[in-house]
Amino acid sequence: MCYRTSNTIAYAKSQDAAPEILALLHSVTVDYLVLLDVHWLIPTISRLTGAENVLLRIASYIHICGRRNPKLNECILNSIEQIRHELIKGIPELEVPSISPLILNDLILVDQPNVHIEAKKLIIHGLENYWPLNLKPDVEKQQIDATIFYPQLNIKADYDVNTKILVPIVDQGKITADINNVTAKILLRYKLIEKDGKQYMYFSSMTTKLNFKDIAIDIQPENNTDSTLTKAFNNFFGNNKNDIITIILPSIEKSISENILKISNNM
Repeated sequence: MCYRTSNTIAYAKSQDAAPEILALLHSVTVDYLVLLDVHWLIPTISRLTGAENVLLRIASYIHICGRRNPKLNECILNSIEQIRHELIKGIPELEVPSISPLILNDLILVDQPNVHIEAKKLIIHGLENYWPLNLKPDVEKQQIDATIFYPQLNIKADYDVNTKILVPIVDQGKITADINNVTAKILLRYKLIEKDGKQYMYFSSMTTKLNFKDIAIDIQPENNTDSTLTKAFNNFFGNNKNDIITIILPSIEKSISENILKISNNM
């Protein structure tokens, strides 16, 4: 499944598989562009946020890579490792949430005439264990290609299901998903715009492609005394994992893309 989000419009382009991330990808956007040309980007962000002191803090833990560095990609990948601890703690003054764990708001997974599935209070563990596999900034095309790998992600959430297929089913409960070998491929495009004689950076769109090797899903309905319902839910999810993921993935990718662009453009 590939999702592209421009500032206000999101749409599905193809179908593949897998849920996850958010705050870490913020570093693949703003922070990497800081690395590319810190001399003009730092005053630009400073004007946008009024956060000169924050930028000094960022500069203290991000290793600066000159744009003409013959090993630019390697330099930036090394810098990603250096900001891991900051991402784990979060940067409240820049509205960057902690990724250990990452907590997301309510997310509508499926909203069709006969099926409504909503996840609430999503808690994602494992984002801090990322491995940057590839990063290719292209200053001429004003875009960044990146690939990030996660060995394992654990997602816990409350769910709310309302279906009317054979018989009406309304149920709430908890869902746990363990996802192994998650790969996120990202294409981020940006523009340089002029305002008051100064250059500003605007992130115009992002395409995200998510893939994983394996997922285990466990469903616990709120009414735990109904073992038949619990067994039925788990059998259904266990036997139809790929189909279910294909259905819910667009909403997850859309949420990821929109939030990353929002965070990046608010910097």
